[in-house]
Amino acid sequence: MIDYSFCMVNWNGGETFLRSVRSILSETEGLNAEVIIVDNGSADGSVESLPLDGRIRTVLNGTNTYFARATNQSVAAARGRFLVVLNNDVVFYKDSLRYYLTVMEQHPGSILCPRLVNADGSTQKSIRNILTPQILLNEMFRLSSRPALRWIRDDFDYEQAQLVEQPLFSLLFMSRETFYRVGAMDCAYPLFFNDVDWYRRASKRAIRTRYVPGPAVLHEHGYSTAKKPFRKVWMSTVSMLRYMYRNFTASFFLLIPLIVAGGLYRMSRECRYKA
Repeated sequence: MIDYSFCMVNWNGGETFLRSVRSILSETEGLNAEVIIVDNGSADGSVESLPLDGRIRTVLNGTNTYFARATNQSVAAARGRFLVVLNNDVVFYKDSLRYYLTVMEQHPGSILCPRLVNADGSTQKSIRNILTPQILLNEMFRLSSRPALRWIRDDFDYEQAQLVEQPLFSLLFMSRETFYRVGAMDCAYPLFFNDVDWYRRASKRAIRTRYVPGPAVLHEHGYSTAKKPFRKVWMSTVSMLRYMYRNFTASFFLLIPLIVAGGLYRMSRECRYKA
């Protein structure tokens, strides 16, 4: 059996995607590992430019089936005891990976998230509270500065190992068994909030998510989705509506006008930016 399966979705990832794959291959040299790439119909030649390496396996969808469905495909195709689920804009620096693989094996029943950094080396604010109606209202109207009512954890100490509610889904380490205890990602979300929903299910199943402040890993956040900002706003709005309906039905109908208004506001900002 394979020890480690790296599960990645690609859509027009360009050179960043290729850097990501090359970093995985370099950092897993000598390990029993594989790289599963599910490509959602890329048209930029990125898949054709992949290194010729027997550790790489590709699944070509031919069209964009979006993140959740393609992630489920990558995990289903994986043969490893442990999974590293990562975005196509994550790049491992030299000697950054094996530390996290070791910690993952020490906590096989948990989800592990590492320290992510931006291109300038600054620590990325990657830790959030699980979104609730109370947090959503506070984010919209800034009613309180209490950390428990903020979505992004501005108070989070990235130098301290600790349990967290919802890191970015950009890079996660876990056993195959842990992924399936949580369950597959919900493909009904157009693009966003499938990860928020997944973490909420993990929490309900008492599966712990551990933040580990080990070696820095580069995350060029939002590389693919930034290419189509209007579609991004629309999909984010629809996905938030589904998330609130699925998880907070009693509050859902009160939240509809606020969520839609927030989406229209963000769309207008994109229009002004484009102008």
